[in-house]
Amino acid sequence: MAPSGEPEGSLQPNSPSPAGTTPTHRSSKFQRPLTGRELEVLHCLPTRLSTIDIGAKLHISPNTVKTYLKNIYQKLGVGSRNEAILRASELRMLSKDSAALVAK
Repeated sequence: MAPSGEPEGSLQPNSPSPAGTTPTHRSSKFQRPLTGRELEVLHCLPTRLSTIDIGAKLHISPNTVKTYLKNIYQKLGVGSRNEAILRASELRMLSKDSAALVAK
């Protein structure tokens, strides 16, 4: 148990990153980091690929892509692809150029 009373390794908003993790995977709005596969799906969003095309690119089913999108939206506290792109850009999980694509 950590001195704060939380179990070791639990993620708290604005807490330092555990060794070997990247702090850009979380924010004060969500406590669970995105998984590697969720990050792969997130990075496909600015390309405007369909769910089917993202699945084909990542060799997963469209339903699996939908599940990852639902998880991404929940973890980022957003409700759409555009909002996810903007929020991820704010958190430096995507390049600023990605957010510019949404504005166009």
